[in-house]
Amino acid sequence: MATTKRLICIFDCEDHAGFPNMIKDFLGDAYEYEVFQAPKLLLPPVDETSRYDCFILTGSLTSAHETEKEIPGTWVQKFGQYVKDLTSLIIDRNRTATKKQKLIGICFGQQIIAHYLGGKCEKAEQPRHGIEKLKFEPQFYEVKAVRTAAKEVFGMSPPFDELLFPSIEPIEFRSDYLSQIPPSATLLAKSKYSPAEAFTIGDDILGVQFHPEFTKEFVLRDLLPYKKSKDPSFELHAPETSFDVTKSTQMFMQSFLRAFIEDN
Repeated sequence: MATTKRLICIFDCEDHAGFPNMIKDFLGDAYEYEVFQAPKLLLPPVDETSRYDCFILTGSLTSAHETEKEIPGTWVQKFGQYVKDLTSLIIDRNRTATKKQKLIGICFGQQIIAHYLGGKCEKAEQPRHGIEKLKFEPQFYEVKAVRTAAKEVFGMSPPFDELLFPSIEPIEFRSDYLSQIPPSATLLAKSKYSPAEAFTIGDDILGVQFHPEFTKEFVLRDLLPYKKSKDPSFELHAPETSFDVTKSTQMFMQSFLRAFIEDN
């Protein structure tokens, strides 16, 4: 008997096919996908989202803290309220559900979840475009999906020695950062340039500042030219401009996200 694939709802927050396609490629064909364009506010009604197993919010060149007053006509506030309502509904559903719904925010996706749930997103003094070394909090090692990925990729089992845990250095591409996570969130990771690289809310909501799905090829071939077309003054700046993400980082992140989606 065929097994029904989990259905993932991707909110494309840039209205750029590369963003959802990278997520599909990263997670693979073990899932079914539906994509909605957040900037156009083409979204499924919140109360009709029970059929999805997971929601993923992509990155965006837009700022999660933009307001209608600052930028008339912006879609961000309406989408932010939608995400807030969806988050509340997921938490409520999961109190009694045997199969939990998951919500994952990547970069802008993380920021908008946090910003509309009581955290704070701000413009960074120094944009970050390149590899970022993560510094894990003790709570990181307690996450079930982390333990699954560590076993699958590195052959490691808890208790973990943080000094021996392999370095994880994904790609970042951002001009903003989270200066404060929501009061209900648990911090999992930070970095030299960001106090909030990853957080969870309960067991079913995950926000990551970095891009686990990005590859060097995508950034150089598609993302940098696209960014330049939107902002002709854009230039890469040190200290880190390399996009040479390691295979071990990609494998760990892939295993981690799959385990998070499938953990019930």
